[in-house]
Amino acid sequence: MQIDPQLLQTISILVAISSIIVAFIIGVRSIRNFTVSRKASVFISYQTQAYNHQFLRNMTEIINEWSWKNFEDFWQKYGPQTNPESYAKFISVSGFYEGMARLLRKNIIDIDLMPVVMSIGIIMFWDKIKPMSAQMGKYLGITEGIDLAQFLYDRVKSRQHETKNHTEFV
Repeated sequence: MQIDPQLLQTISILVAISSIIVAFIIGVRSIRNFTVSRKASVFISYQTQAYNHQFLRNMTEIINEWSWKNFEDFWQKYGPQTNPESYAKFISVSGFYEGMARLLRKNIIDIDLMPVVMSIGIIMFWDKIKPMSAQMGKYLGITEGIDLAQFLYDRVKSRQHETKNHTEFV
């Protein structure tokens, strides 16, 4: 019994096409898994920083101990020329939140994974600096950073409102 060469060729083509389809599916799944893994890695890195002792001390100091009447008063008390140590603390905390906002805006981190502590810190920090943020943004030429801070705050508050309970953040 002889196999028809055309049938053999058709079977070979079908096997080749099936192999390509399987490879494509495996590739898509690998990319998806890599993306999820990368997002988790970035988030864990951010979470590690958020729980860093020095970061928490800096944020807590800014929120609870610093006071100012307006941006000029803030700049006089905590600016780089008059108080470089305090200014470094402020830049460290605000830069961290700005970076988080950028990652959130690009969907690299997921707000649903954000722990309560991190959310509370974001809300308290923005509530503290918001009254002077417009002046600061204009003076320093960082209006994008101020917009990102507002974006992060709005997303966290929106998520908080959706869950109606801080414990559901976790």
